[in-house]
Amino acid sequence: MPVTISGDGGIAGISSLGGGDFVAGSLTSSGDLIAGPQAPGRATLFVDDSDNSVSINTTVTPAAGVFLQVADATDPIVSLNNTGNGEVRLGCTAAAGYISTNSSHPLALQTNATNAIYIDTSQRVGISTTSPDSTFTTTINAQANPDALLLERTTGGAGAGVRLGFRNSDNENWTVFNNGNAELLFETDQGTFSANPKLLLRPDGRHVINRASSAQIYSALEIFQENTDLTNTFRAAFAVWDNTYNGENSGGGIDLGGRINTGSSYRTFGGIKGVKENATVNDTAGRLEIWTRAGSGTYDRKASFTSTGNLAFPNGQGIDFSATEGAGATSSLLDDYEEGTFTPSYGIGSAVATYNTQSGIYTKVGNKVTVKIILLTDGITGTLNSGEITIEGLPFQINGTCSITPWIAKWTAASFSGTVGYSIGLRGTNNTTSMRLYYQNASSGATIPRTELSTASNRNQVEFVFSYFTD
Repeated sequence: MPVTISGDGGIAGISSLGGGDFVAGSLTSSGDLIAGPQAPGRATLFVDDSDNSVSINTTVTPAAGVFLQVADATDPIVSLNNTGNGEVRLGCTAAAGYISTNSSHPLALQTNATNAIYIDTSQRVGISTTSPDSTFTTTINAQANPDALLLERTTGGAGAGVRLGFRNSDNENWTVFNNGNAELLFETDQGTFSANPKLLLRPDGRHVINRASSAQIYSALEIFQENTDLTNTFRAAFAVWDNTYNGENSGGGIDLGGRINTGSSYRTFGGIKGVKENATVNDTAGRLEIWTRAGSGTYDRKASFTSTGNLAFPNGQGIDFSATEGAGATSSLLDDYEEGTFTPSYGIGSAVATYNTQSGIYTKVGNKVTVKIILLTDGITGTLNSGEITIEGLPFQINGTCSITPWIAKWTAASFSGTVGYSIGLRGTNNTTSMRLYYQNASSGATIPRTELSTASNRNQVEFVFSYFTD
């Protein structure tokens, strides 16, 4: 085949050069260079004279500095292979393009000769680190750049988006916040966002769980829970669990408290706690306690709802009715109420009484005690004292302000011996739990201490209902 050298220096008509390598120290030409034509319009190497760009496997003007084109239905690969340290490939398939290592080596993308994105052989990704310890790890200089991750959009205001950042502060080691006047939503629905996102953080600091943002959200945190499980009678909107158990007063299922920074420390001033009422492991009876602090005093329990549903106060605490307190009032605190039974008896010194009826009941509201006493003896043995007869065993001590109670009905011969038809009454003995028994002279009206009782059966019967004050 003849060899033709054209006027512009081009060489044509060479199908092969045998006998070894082809070496050219310098080729100077003013036209395009086509080397090794494979078919019409194709070339192994094409150098475009206009911009000195190179095409491989095509004579089409290159779309980039270096352009590689292969026949249809093939998957081109550009390989950089270091037989000792692995292979890096740039390729594409009918589905996608890719950059990969084709050996057990990590892949790094660098800027300024420094690893920016690093993928290890376990497919863990690191940014600014070559030692990712999770699926995605980023390490940054917090002072130089506080943004570890920023998802930003161009609409909705300047800088609107979500930013995950770090702060160099003892009290704020990390934070997730919304940059711009937009809401941050956490959603677990599959496919689309629902009307009630699982967690919504608003730019005004009011946050919502299980409900979309609206003008009706007023608190710093509001939680909504719809009970759609008809097999349960109750489902908590918010629950705090404590899996530890250390006996009575432990296992707090909830412990919510308010704290204030005093300048030198944090001090809790109010809270709610749930605790067990007893030390039996399988007994889940518990109470809900309310804790407060009075000034700089002790932070302790001030009230509780018991497992039976009662509101209980420690001694000295109670319900304060001071909203409409009168001018002469000294206290509006109802701090004590109880009711119960007690066992009254006659005070007869060394003698011994047996009783047919011996009954006492009481109600205490604040410092006022109301009692009902019924006594009936079956007989008395031993020697009666010559002193005053008393009724003993009151449930609380008598305050000194106690006075003579109203006279009760007259006793009868069946009740006491002697002084039949006289009225009887009681006088309080200060700082004791006893009352002195009196009778009233029918003619003079004088009150006389009772000093004798009948030793016969079914005698000495009294029934009193009276009130007195205690401390």
